[in-house]
Amino acid sequence: MPLEKTKTLLLFTLLGLLVGLTVLLVMPSDTPHSVVNEGYSGFSKLWLNYYGNVILSTSDLLNHEPSNSILILARRDALLSVEPRLEFIEKGGVIVTYGSPVYVVSFLKSLGYNVEFKGYVYDWVYSTGEPDSIIAQSKTGINIHVKKPYYIDGLPGEILVYTSSFAYVDSNGNGYFDMNESIASTPICSRIHIGNGYIVVVTAEEFLENSLIDSNNVFLSELKGLREILIDQAEVMRVNSIDVVRMIVKSRVSVYMLLLLLIPLALVGYYVARKHT
Repeated sequence: MPLEKTKTLLLFTLLGLLVGLTVLLVMPSDTPHSVVNEGYSGFSKLWLNYYGNVILSTSDLLNHEPSNSILILARRDALLSVEPRLEFIEKGGVIVTYGSPVYVVSFLKSLGYNVEFKGYVYDWVYSTGEPDSIIAQSKTGINIHVKKPYYIDGLPGEILVYTSSFAYVDSNGNGYFDMNESIASTPICSRIHIGNGYIVVVTAEEFLENSLIDSNNVFLSELKGLREILIDQAEVMRVNSIDVVRMIVKSRVSVYMLLLLLIPLALVGYYVARKHT
């Protein structure tokens, strides 16, 4: 192959790679809890506004001093093992965890607690106007805003947040209050001390996503103190590995930088292509 054609091929290959990277950065992600998801269910605000560090595997935790770190762990699927994270807590680390009932129950059971999901919670007093959204007050007087809260029977630890006394557990899942469903205050957040650290468990499906994090800024800041924020992305990596590529690219290269490279290369490519026609 002549040298000129080789150079042209390399030029268009590089151009294609840059176009691909640009598309990866521009295309939106809709993966829940992903740091590159800028929608309501994403963690982009947590990552960018709070300077969060991404944790892709439990081995990554070893690179951070537990006593200076707080790990945000939100998931949908059941947790297979808590062991590596348990060591992190025992050495002084803090974990804030929440997510689906399946996940939270699996997490607590892996710690040895006998717990059971009883149903989603609806609160007539603390409701924000949306049936599955409430703003409750912690023991220290700080509000937390959660969506799709639920009741875990046997929730261990020190209860930090309760619903109002006019809340009920929708035990049959029909979305309505039935006469056999009692009206009472329900715990939706607890703190479990283990070793030198502790876990804050929020029994809700949504808590620190982009749509809610501004409402929970004071509560998160109180827990965080001077600790660095770590964001667990292990589930995101398993569900959508492309988001991990987006994360790596975004953390090192900006869209504007790629465009600065892309535009002159495109012009050169156009000139080369025209020259050969």
